Amino acid sequence: MRNLQTIIVCGWAVEKKLMTSKSAKITLLISILLLLATAVLSACSAGQGAAEPTPTATTPPLPTDTPQPTPTQGPAEVVREESVLYVSPIDQLAKQRRLNVYHIPGANEQKPLVIWAHGFGGGRFTDETLAERLAEEGFVVLSIDWQVAMSNPEGDIGVMREATENAECALRFAAENAEQYGADPENVIWAGTSAGAWLGSIISFAEGDLQGEWDAYAAANGGPAQRVECSTDAEPANIMGYVGNAGPYPADFWLGDPSTDECCAGFLPMQMFSAIGNNPDLAVRIIHGRDELVFPIETAERFAAALQDAGYDVKFLPQDGTHVLFEDQIVTQIQALGE
Repeated sequence: MRNLQTIIVCGWAVEKKLMTSKSAKITLLISILLLLATAVLSACSAGQGAAEPTPTATTPPLPTDTPQPTPTQGPAEVVREESVLYVSPIDQLAKQRRLNVYHIPGANEQKPLVIWAHGFGGGRFTDETLAERLAEEGFVVLSIDWQVAMSNPEGDIGVMREATENAECALRFAAENAEQYGADPENVIWAGTSAGAWLGSIISFAEGDLQGEWDAYAAANGGPAQRVECSTDAEPANIMGYVGNAGPYPADFWLGDPSTDECCAGFLPMQMFSAIGNNPDLAVRIIHGRDELVFPIETAERFAAALQDAGYDVKFLPQDGTHVLFEDQIVTQIQALGE
């Protein structure tokens, strides 16, 4: 019996050992399978969490007929052509004269050409800021040197002739060269300050050509003869607008006592208002300081009234100030005349 019990116990132990070994194997196998499954799942998870590569954007080519954008350009720059000869002396007392041209190359605005005449003590560079402003607006500007009448203390009528001949030469230069600068040769605006306004008030109403008047005066009075010649013999350009700033009116102011004709008796363009009626289509703009001390505003008012009575398109524009350059008003009036 004891032997049987021993056998049974030993058999159970062996069976248990065998069962334990088998369970271990199964457990190991399951562990391996679990590790493999975990690895596979980890790999899948890692694959799903990885960032996908960003596709490279490609721009389809534009059709050949698609218009391309035009680069934006800044404002064109004003060019100054300096010291252009327009007057040569004949008389030994006369002088060579030059002008500056202000314009934007290639603008071809076909606006009126502006002739600017400085005042006493000035020159072609004096009012350069004004010339550049006008050029920026599309105008071609001739800033001239000229024989200023105020430098004539002895009343030399030859100086007066030279001054008007300078003006005529400027008009001939304008007629010859306006188109190459893109301006309208048929329309010229004469603008000037002080003595330059005086010169303009003579040449504008003389319709550009005083040589016949001077020759007749010289023949009757023994001179003065012609003093200068122009760089071109083109017909003088037409003056369609006149802008005078702080000018002396009437036009014979510098010939001595403005209440008499003692200096230039018989020379009609130099007489008080004697040329009114000429160039009837002329537009006149008179700018004058209310507190003007050199040329009282009353003289400008009287001149404007005479022009208005004669039927001219005239505007009298009094300003706050004295004998100064009213630059903004000058630009405004020239712009309006050029429209």
